[in-house]
Amino acid sequence: VVGYDSPMELVEHLRKMAETNAGLSRRPFLSRHTALAASALYSDMFPASDAQASSTDANARSGVEATYEILYMTGWRAHDSQ
Repeated sequence: VVGYDSPMELVEHLRKMAETNAGLSRRPFLSRHTALAASALYSDMFPASDAQASSTDANARSGVEATYEILYMTGWRAHDSQ
């Protein structure tokens, strides 16, 4: 579990990992309204653990959590020289 100060910081981290362009048929543009709505929903659904213990007032909470799955894959094919 990785903690972030805000959903926008999480998106910035995903961009730096080149993980924001995963959809094949995604729309080329995301409106500001949609981004802010998604940020608010993510904040409500995945608050940081310390934020869950604090007040339920949205202004008192801060931070979100994210989890990552790291997949390691390798490929091999026999070559004539082997």
